[in-house]
Amino acid sequence: MGSASGCSYFRLPVLQGNVVEPEKAEQVKVGMTPKQVQFLLGTPLIKESFGRPRWDYVVYYRNPGADVYHQRFSIFFDDADKVSEIEGMENIVEARRKQQEAKDKAAEQIRPQHDE
Repeated sequence: MGSASGCSYFRLPVLQGNVVEPEKAEQVKVGMTPKQVQFLLGTPLIKESFGRPRWDYVVYYRNPGADVYHQRFSIFFDDADKVSEIEGMENIVEARRKQQEAKDKAAEQIRPQHDE
């Protein structure tokens, strides 16, 4: 039986959850209704109704190099059913930067090499 050493294989990137674009997240403001938030961002992955009402937009990304990134963007609602707090904007910006770096790295790895 042959050895697998020296063989390489290609891993597909895995993206799961809610991808929140920074441009859309920046439009969410305190005082908005759940309907307005859902119009901007889509349906949240998690709707917490026990205790303080909260929506979580969560994304998991694994690039071909097996690096894993998590992003959580949370929106809290008050008793009047209006946005009262927003958490995780920095996660969206950082995740976007890391995803772009991973895509650039993957593109370099599959680009044909030319010896001169």
